[in-house]
Amino acid sequence: MKKRLLCLSLALVSQGSLASPWIDAGDTQLKNSIDLLVSYGVIHHPVNQYPLMWQGIASDLVDIDRATLPQEVMFALQHVEHSLRVAKLKRDSGVRAYYSSDAKLTQGFAPRDKAKAGLDTYGLMTSENVSAKVQVNYQRDGLDGKTTNYDGSHLAVLFDNWAVSAERLSYWWGPSNDNAQLLSNHAPPMTGLRLTRASSQLGPSFLSFLGPWQVTAIAAQQRPSQPIANVKKNPSSNLWALRFAATPLPGLEIATSTLSSEFVFEYDRTLERETPKKQTLQSFDVKYSMLAGQIPFSIYGEWMGHNQSGLTPISPTFTAGFETFTATASSRSKYYIEYTDNEQNCSESRVLVGCNLDVVPKNQFTNRDWWLGSALPQQMSGWTLGYERFESSGQGYGAKLKRHSKEESDFSELELRYQRGLFNGLWRVSANYVRQENPRDTSSDTRFSSSWEYRF
Repeated sequence: MKKRLLCLSLALVSQGSLASPWIDAGDTQLKNSIDLLVSYGVIHHPVNQYPLMWQGIASDLVDIDRATLPQEVMFALQHVEHSLRVAKLKRDSGVRAYYSSDAKLTQGFAPRDKAKAGLDTYGLMTSENVSAKVQVNYQRDGLDGKTTNYDGSHLAVLFDNWAVSAERLSYWWGPSNDNAQLLSNHAPPMTGLRLTRASSQLGPSFLSFLGPWQVTAIAAQQRPSQPIANVKKNPSSNLWALRFAATPLPGLEIATSTLSSEFVFEYDRTLERETPKKQTLQSFDVKYSMLAGQIPFSIYGEWMGHNQSGLTPISPTFTAGFETFTATASSRSKYYIEYTDNEQNCSESRVLVGCNLDVVPKNQFTNRDWWLGSALPQQMSGWTLGYERFESSGQGYGAKLKRHSKEESDFSELELRYQRGLFNGLWRVSANYVRQENPRDTSSDTRFSSSWEYRF
């Protein structure tokens, strides 16, 4: 009976683990369960990029010796295994309604509500080698100015050990919980093509020293909200991205990512005009997960900046963090602290993505005016303390305390979240309190939001 209740509750809360070849960006609870299994050495597959392919994780789960696993692992293991069973469904569909008192983005690895109110609907069909999902989203007071979009849709085909997909999906590259530097779910999804290695455990023997490895390539189109002067390819421009990740040692994942964009501008202060020029951004990230006695923990970091030549980025921004877990057979909790520094040393001789903020147009490492990487604004730095809990009853809790600064301004934010099963669906509610202080003024803002999702 207890096992049946656990499976029922997981069916209610496994949002994001749909019948598709991958786990979408934004499924916080499933990401946390996967991270815990990595700390215990259950999963060896590279996991610090989303969408995250299922194949490598599935092969790791087959090799588990359950008799050697402690009770602290069992809930996270059952959660991931159940989500994998759901991912093998041939058909899936659902609807999600949400409302917010103010149309503002929520920072971090979480579902991205980009309007004051909306209704998301989807239908998905899969076969052995093909996955197709059509998602239609209706929104009111959307941040991108649209009333309808198709974000979340994809058509994917599996060729041998490679998955090719045409899509409008959010990406999250790197190990961070709150601020991925190069690609995150902060900006609206781009229309693009993605090529991904399906299983990280297959490959030529001469690369065996790398351990399981993964490579992903993306070709996409960025779009501004308004036309940009002197850009011949208005209203869109091309973006290319490539990521390589490997786990050469148990618990150690290292990766490098490269992105080329035609929306990163040089600004000639002598002529006082902007010049479109394709530039290259590069990031390195690393995460090491292990047990200290019986305590699982991880340390991680990501560095991102321009790289016109050479092996290292120029004047990089970075995110670094520490996370740990507590778990029982019926619950799993995650705690983390993360620091982000998006300040760059700007000068007339340096043309960086975080500089030229005083000119129009600004450096456009954006899609529809929202930064493609870190949700934290440029030239800002600060801390985030986070807590996430997930129980077999289907209830989940979350809290974040953030403290960031920019020049003479200080920003404080408290975010509280709760979720549970309701009317055979998943109900979420959250509250955000933001306070801004500077020598001239102090202001505060409170926002409440709620959503309900039903799958059938």
